[in-house]
Amino acid sequence: MYAFAILLFGGLAVWLVGKLLAQHGPDMARTSSLVLMAGLGVGYAYLVDYSLFAGWHAAVRNPTIGHIVTGFIVAGMAMLWDEAIDFVRAYGSGHSEVKKPLRRAA
Repeated sequence: MYAFAILLFGGLAVWLVGKLLAQHGPDMARTSSLVLMAGLGVGYAYLVDYSLFAGWHAAVRNPTIGHIVTGFIVAGMAMLWDEAIDFVRAYGSGHSEVKKPLRRAA
């Protein structure tokens, strides 16, 4: 249970830092936002020296891989936070659906 809480709040921290960097940086597309969140998630896992697999006592061949995969999971939680907060904002404003404009592909 504690491992899930660490992932959840770690994802929130990564999401907040990612949004802060995105506000002060150039306009980013969804793909570059995903890459930024993945990098921040892996950095978070290394910074706090947390591996989800070590917390569950699961054997991993290399501890570094455990940190990297944990970072990707934290980045996934950050993207989940992004969608959840967008949903809450849309629900609170009275709109039933958040409509993002589509960009032209070609």
